[in-house]
Amino acid sequence: MKSWEINPHIRFAESMQYKTGPITVNVYDSRIFCVLDGELELVIENQHYILTKNTLFYCCGGSIYTISSKNGCSLLVLNFDPEQSRSKTVNCCSPVKYTEGKQIFKNAFYIDDCEFMNSHIAIDDNMRFYNTVQNIITEFSEKKIYFREKSSAMLKELLIDIYRAELKKSENSSEAVEKAVMYIKSNYSEKISNKDIASVAGYHEYHLNRLFIKHTGMTMHRYILETRLEEAKNMLINSEMKIYQISEKCGFSSTAHFTRYFSKNFGYSPSKYKEDIRNKI
Repeated sequence: MKSWEINPHIRFAESMQYKTGPITVNVYDSRIFCVLDGELELVIENQHYILTKNTLFYCCGGSIYTISSKNGCSLLVLNFDPEQSRSKTVNCCSPVKYTEGKQIFKNAFYIDDCEFMNSHIAIDDNMRFYNTVQNIITEFSEKKIYFREKSSAMLKELLIDIYRAELKKSENSSEAVEKAVMYIKSNYSEKISNKDIASVAGYHEYHLNRLFIKHTGMTMHRYILETRLEEAKNMLINSEMKIYQISEKCGFSSTAHFTRYFSKNFGYSPSKYKEDIRNKI
């Protein structure tokens, strides 16, 4: 299926209050959530998201995710198929609980030239999309003449706008990862988080971490650790600092943590490494 063939069939469009404990579901159709207030926790394809106010989340039909909202949240929700072939299927608004190893629904609509629609994304600034989602819900609920056709056309425009936004981000992803790397190398001695790095790079932390893995082969957390360990090796060789001083200088929370990570990564303790290097000089 090509993107020009997209003609969405909207099955469900509502503003709702949502509160639930963790539940794992296999969804029939594609989903868009816009978080208006509160917090929604979602795990999908080993990716963990905390969706807060102004976050838009999309996933394709057939997805399996675990969703929860401990204190409740306000959402705009769209459930839809990318085209009309299943328009007669009405009763699939409620998610189906997933039994491990038994996937009931699978994605029936693979979009050849619009890859994001075959997976999932989270966008932390949905304000540019909010009005369109709200207008779709209003159109769908008022049920004026040709409401299905009009809301479908509005949704197609929304999907194009989301794709353009993601494409622009993809084009700038290398630059964002470079900014993240530079920030890590300049601040590895401090207590830094993925959120700190993401704010510098201009991306949602979860999306940036995916880009980081794509470009470097490791998570941001792992890259921070690797940077600290390499700097520690240099200090062990080229300085007279004590082990605890190197640990502090390289941003480790304690000497014990430093020793454990160093030993696990290199196969010997910092003191043993320093002793062996000094003996070879």
